[in-house]
Formats: sequence, structure tokens, C-alpha cells
Amino acid sequence: MAAGPLPPPQHKILTLQYLLCYNIKLQKITKGVQMNKDYRLFERVTDPAYTKRVKVAGKPEFVNIDTYYLIQETSKEFGLFGKAWGLKSLEYETHEFGDTVLLVLMAVFFFPDGEFPIGNSIKIAYKTNQGYMKVNEDAYKSVETNTIAKALSRIGFGTDVYLGLFDSEMYVAQAYADANLEKEMELATQKQKDEILFLMGETESDEKKMLSFVKIGSLEELTVTKYEVLKNALQQKRQRMLAEKQKGAKT
Repeated sequence: MAAGPLPPPQHKILTLQYLLCYNIKLQKITKGVQMNKDYRLFERVTDPAYTKRVKVAGKPEFVNIDTYYLIQETSKEFGLFGKAWGLKSLEYETHEFGDTVLLVLMAVFFFPDGEFPIGNSIKIAYKTNQGYMKVNEDAYKSVETNTIAKALSRIGFGTDVYLGLFDSEMYVAQAYADANLEKEMELATQKQKDEILFLMGETESDEKKMLSFVKIGSLEELTVTKYEVLKNALQQKRQRMLAEKQKGAKT
């Protein structure tokens, strides 16, 4: 049973100043340490928005990562799934153990720097405690998706989650801060810039004034976050202009 995404910590002690001091402390600890370039993936911070705590009967609660978030992040790093990285030479087998049928997947995981074999299994059919047989219709999809996640963990993706760092509220707070900072710094796409220009023209807005509203000098500095702010402001202005025009037509 999923318990939902990890919430941002609410403790007042986790202020921006405290997080900055924590960053400085980490930098001092790692200063001068020479890391192998292939090790950098192990140092990536997982975005907490794509994690959730999972409770399974009879097992300790654990933190799970959304596999499609991992696929997205890996595609950013290596390129298109199935072309630059992924699974190949997939072989499926079924094995019966009494009332349980296991689906076994053997495959080879490949990525730009190499490849390695990997195996996994999942219950495809089993007898429940109530005495009836249950069939997992999504077994093939589930075992493949889970195998991808396991393979990515071997090359460094999600290391902080698998090492249990997400059990620390301080670490989760830092992860949220890093993720939000990255989103704030992400530049808007050309399509988003063109949309802002179109809305400015449609609302007869002064470009210089609108850009100063979000504290930038040109559209080249427009971030995704500020794009959303500008878009919302311009759309509201367009609605007001339309309402005034309709009001004037009635009179």
C-alpha cells in the first residue's frame, strides 16, 4: 500500500540559512577528494517529488522511486531509451513451485559506457491465503520495468534512496531545496518565449515593463518559473480587456 509522496519537512530549524550551512559543510568534507568520472552518477540527488513511502504487509516500510522518473533522468544523461541505453537479448521463462508460478527475465542492460547481464523475477500466478488462484496480468510489464530500475541502480541512479538517506528528514529537505533551485534556473524554451511575445502583442503590453516585472532584462534570461508568472499575468490582462470590450459593446 503506497503512503504517497514524501512531504517537504515542516521543522522550522530547516531554514534556508541552515541548508546553506549544510551545503558548505558537505563541500568542506568532499574538498580535495578526487572522484572517478564514472562515479558522478552515484552522487546525483533524487528529486523527492518522484519518491514515495511504500508499506507492504510483513515487510519494513521503504522508499520507492518512480521508474518513469528514472527513465526520464537517464534519457537526459545518455539519450533515447532503446537506442542509447536499455535492455536487449530479453529471455522469459516460467517456473512452477507448488501453487506459485514465477516469471523469470534474463536480459542484458546496455548504456554508452558498457553493458552487463541482469536477471529478475516476479510472481505471475499464486494461491492467496483465501485459497484461490490469483493471476498477475501485468507481470511481463512489471518485471521489465523493475529490471530497468535495478539496472539503473547499479550504475548510480537513485543511490541516495537505496542507501537509506531518504530516511533522514534533513537530507530530504536538502533534496527539495536542490530540486526547486534547479527548476528555478531552467531556461524557457523558444516555444514558451514565442508564446510570451504573442501574449504581449495581443494585450498591447510594453515588453520592457513586462520583463522588469519578473526582474529580467531580456527574453534570453526567461526561466520556466518566470515564464509561468508572465504567462499568468498576461492571460489575466487579456481576460480583463475582453471583459471591458464586451461591457462596452453592451452599452
